[in-house]
Amino acid sequence: MCYESLALEIQLSLAGLEIIKPPLILGKSGVNDRFSLVGKKDSHFFGFDIYQEPGTIDVLRTYIKAFDTGATAFVVCVKGNPGGEVRRLASSYGIRIIGPGEFEGLLSEMRAPQVSGRTRLLQ
Repeated sequence: MCYESLALEIQLSLAGLEIIKPPLILGKSGVNDRFSLVGKKDSHFFGFDIYQEPGTIDVLRTYIKAFDTGATAFVVCVKGNPGGEVRRLASSYGIRIIGPGEFEGLLSEMRAPQVSGRTRLLQ
């Protein structure tokens, strides 16, 4: 998944996000939460967790980190398309799942000048 992470990092940089390395965000709990990739635009953080085929446990892991940090969270699915149950769970927690064919739409949203935090990206 190193290739996917690098490709996403490059695309997010081109879309205007500052890439945070290491991909850690200090949470309200005092713990540094690690995502696969962290981007920042203005003062808002975006956390991306990359999985081959995410399941419900993966979505819950991402949710806990997003809840602790206040970051807008994304689950990136490298292979296949997660089932309805996984998508429903992610949606109920405010997490967006990005499948293999959905990167361009996300990048277009990130390039938009009015992007600020959760508002536009989770619609």
